[in-house]
Amino acid sequence: MSFQAAAGNINESLFYVLFCLQATVLAEWNFLWTPFFILVGGLFQVVFPNVQLEYAGISLGSIFNYLFLQSKDSSVDYLTNALNRRAFDSCITRRTSDHETFSGIMIDIDFFKSINDTYGHSVGDEALQLVAHMLRRALTVTRNDVTIYRYGGDEFIVLTYDKTEIALINSVNTIREKMEYYNDRKSIPCRLSLSIGYKVYNGESGKSGEEFLNEIDSLMYEDKKKHHADSRGVA
Repeated sequence: MSFQAAAGNINESLFYVLFCLQATVLAEWNFLWTPFFILVGGLFQVVFPNVQLEYAGISLGSIFNYLFLQSKDSSVDYLTNALNRRAFDSCITRRTSDHETFSGIMIDIDFFKSINDTYGHSVGDEALQLVAHMLRRALTVTRNDVTIYRYGGDEFIVLTYDKTEIALINSVNTIREKMEYYNDRKSIPCRLSLSIGYKVYNGESGKSGEEFLNEIDSLMYEDKKKHHADSRGVA
């Protein structure tokens, strides 16, 4: 093989590698497997210069990225852009099976039905979007150990790696303070109040994800009873 031909093959391989890396970054794909796949394709192109692998590799990579994005879309709530219940079920099962210690925070919007009845469902949707946005601003701006889920209806769940009750209470207080901040800004026509149940999951407890979920759900409803006793309408 001439020097010029070898250089041409190497350039083609580099183009192939860079293209796939760009697609990988755009798709936020798993970097554990993708570089391996890309490097193997590039090496094959150098070793077998007469076999055109670039476009086949690009097509295959595009198919994998498409499939990844499809699976990603199925885990995201379209209204709030939070992760959905399917993603939560998968995560909680994995964490409890791996005996991890973490914290769960269940959040419910108080008087949500009254908000829909009084202001309309469009404002109800805005309330859901605002709470999801608030949770992201409260917890994920300075941390990378937090995941936010819309569990269903007007309920959200936040999973953190707070391992002590003090750290967890600080997270909950941050949520309440940030909610008041957005209420003071009058982001939507009504003020929002939240009922919150929270607890640290001990990885050595042997409890299932469902048992832990029932615990924070019960704690959330205890908080909700207090709020309903203190108020008779939309906050």
